[in-house]
Amino acid sequence: MRNNTLIPRNLVMTLNECFYCGMKDPNFIQIQRLFGLKACDYHKASAIRDCNAYMHSMKMVKFEDAINNSKIAQFINYLQNKSDGFSILRSNGILEEGWILKPHVWYNPCLIGCVEDEWHILCHNKVKQLEKSVKISSFVDQVPIELINDTIATLNEGIYKNDYMLYNLYSNKDLSEEVPECEGIFTIPGTNIRIFNY
Repeated sequence: MRNNTLIPRNLVMTLNECFYCGMKDPNFIQIQRLFGLKACDYHKASAIRDCNAYMHSMKMVKFEDAINNSKIAQFINYLQNKSDGFSILRSNGILEEGWILKPHVWYNPCLIGCVEDEWHILCHNKVKQLEKSVKISSFVDQVPIELINDTIATLNEGIYKNDYMLYNLYSNKDLSEEVPECEGIFTIPGTNIRIFNY
């Protein structure tokens, strides 16, 4: 075994093997499109734990996990049940109708994130083909305040908290978190961009 824990990374141009043990033909555990970990069936649970711990530390939540959390699901269902969508306040100060929650898409499964200590949810306007990250607290005129408060409290507590604590417990205090690289691949320092280095 190479490592007990790993930090999720860009999966572009990485070897097609389990990052934990080197077994070929791994599963892709993705946080976002081509960002996550590769793991064999045996290490799949470890990869999910490590990705969840990363999302906890980055304050982001995937749609499928949000909808499976009873408190957050109530808030999401309340918004999704509005037949004409809902209104959001645009940055220009205009209240605009016809918005819905951003549909779950395979290339961007994260729906909720925290920016400057405010939890946001990704919304979409089909007519104008716009996306906007909207403060959950701004729905106070459209959603019962109890649902908003419960959602924010649950997000602040962290739906991935247990995996985060396990990650820290098993963390590689004495091991490098490096994954074997393909030959000729270089990551530009300070970025997540990978290129061939001739």
